[in-house]
Formats: sequence, C-alpha cells, structure tokens
Amino acid sequence: KKAGLETECYFMLGHPGETVEDIEASIKLALELAPHYCKFAITIPLPGTALFDSMEANGQIKSRDWEKYTFATSPRQLYDHDTLSWEEIERYYDASHRRFYLRPSYMARMVGHSLANGTFWGHVKAFLGTRW
Repeated sequence: KKAGLETECYFMLGHPGETVEDIEASIKLALELAPHYCKFAITIPLPGTALFDSMEANGQIKSRDWEKYTFATSPRQLYDHDTLSWEEIERYYDASHRRFYLRPSYMARMVGHSLANGTFWGHVKAFLGTRW
C-alpha cells in the first residue's frame, strides 16, 4: 500500500481444527490490514492434496464424486468439519464480507480511491450486483 499499489488479501475459513475464535481473529486481521480488496472462502479439501488425504484418513470426506469438487459446490456436501457446524461456518462466511466491505471507513476510502483512478462506476455496479 505504501508504494501506491492496490492490495488484496485472501482468507480460508473453516480449516480443520479451526474454532469460532480463529475465524474472528482472521476477520479482525483483515480489518487491521485494510487492503483494498479482501476475499474470504470456505476451505475445500481438493483431491490430491495433503489436506484431502488427511481428512479422508480421519473419515471426514463425504463424497468421492469428483464432479462435485468445484468452487460452485457447497463444501458441506464434500466433508464434515471436525470442530464447527456448517451453520457456524456459513454464518461467518456471509458475515465476513459484510463486515469488511460495509464499514463506513472502507466505503469512504474506496470512493476516494476509485474516483482518483477512474473505477468509481465499475465499483458502484459491482456493489449493487452483490448479494449481501
């Protein structure tokens, strides 16, 4: 940010062993870092990864239908989480974006930023098209 570059952060929520306190800490870190953009995603144990192998060994994998392993499939169809309910994970996933993007300080900063670089109307269109 100091160099004038746009910054973006990515966070995975619902990693094995994660707690509600861990998710809150991730969201808090995102707010403290204050990047231009932030993406939160629910962890997906993709086949062929160490995460998938570990979860399979623990009996958490629910589906071996490889066509379901896309980012369009709800992860709750793919595996059982070991410490959190799917309701908790999905509630925090939905709230994470609202808590990051709907802060008045963020909106004011991004209005100024997007006016300065000519992306204001594109940001307005994206905002209005988002399901909050």
